[in-house]
Amino acid sequence: MPCRQGRAAVVVVGLALCVLPRSVTGSYGTCACYKDNANGTSVDCGCYNVDLSGESACAASCLNCVCLKDEPDATGIRRIQPCECNSYRYELDCFPASATLQLKNGTRIRMEELRVGHSIQAGPGGKHDDVHVFTHRQESTVAMFTAIHHSHPQSPLLMTAGHYLYVNGALKTARQVKVGDTLTTAAGTVTTVTKVDPAVQARGLYNPHTLTNDLVVNGIVVSALTDAVMPSLAHAFLWPARVLYNMGFDVVGSAFNDGAFHSLAPYIPGGEQDYSAGVGTTQ
Repeated sequence: MPCRQGRAAVVVVGLALCVLPRSVTGSYGTCACYKDNANGTSVDCGCYNVDLSGESACAASCLNCVCLKDEPDATGIRRIQPCECNSYRYELDCFPASATLQLKNGTRIRMEELRVGHSIQAGPGGKHDDVHVFTHRQESTVAMFTAIHHSHPQSPLLMTAGHYLYVNGALKTARQVKVGDTLTTAAGTVTTVTKVDPAVQARGLYNPHTLTNDLVVNGIVVSALTDAVMPSLAHAFLWPARVLYNMGFDVVGSAFNDGAFHSLAPYIPGGEQDYSAGVGTTQ
């Protein structure tokens, strides 16, 4: 995306949209490694890492990953033993197109209808906030999401495994959610998790950022932050964009809204424009 004279203010305050290199290769997402057992079960190897060079690198890193598991040895004594990972999952951190939000005027919209400049519900008690940028807005991509079912009457919350939400009052990723945990609703009440499905396919990859980085999706309070980028780094990187938005400058908002621009994540150090998401084996 070319730098334009009208965006000189972006450079002045240090936003790297126009100064970071565009030629970084690979995809951008979170790599997680697993051990597939003969009985069809899969064990989390615990080899999570931020992978900056794509799905193939994720596969290679999991092939070489050695995890440790605590289980009985041949004599029945529990020991910490090595466990070689043999499968991987490469994840991008977003919401699907079908996710729902509520505008300040009470209108409920789908995620694919959301635009920069919309004021949406961002927390309990009528809290609303403006969407000032997307770090992903890819309409046609089909990806895997974690579906979190709960006792609240709205439909399950779909989000990628590395996305943060408020669980038992604290920020945790979707992959850490388990049955019995509580989530915070738009009304400020809690709802109990009844089921977690880690592999639901859906269309679209959207990650809108409000000025506070909180938002309400499908009636549940979540964060715009993910474990693909350290939250403090992501928040700091977007600070100039928040300042400029509050000053009335259009950083990349109109480009997102008219479909000319699809992702800001490539411009955070290590990112790239081409994304893929999938599950595969290293063998």
